[in-house]
Amino acid sequence: MKRLKSIVLCVSTKEKKNGDNTMENRYYISSLHDISLLSQEIRGHWDPFLLFFLLMHLS
Repeated sequence: MKRLKSIVLCVSTKEKKNGDNTMENRYYISSLHDISLLSQEIRGHWDPFLLFFLLMHLS
């Protein structure tokens, strides 16, 4: 069994067309301890969602 080794807080800020900013907090729990590996995994998780979002809004 893998053990919990890290809790990650990811804060993202988005600027809307009208100039308003929004902040979103996402929390991750992981058995990984290496911060560079964790950041790669988090970005990799969100890449498909970002691609879908871009495709839907650019078409």
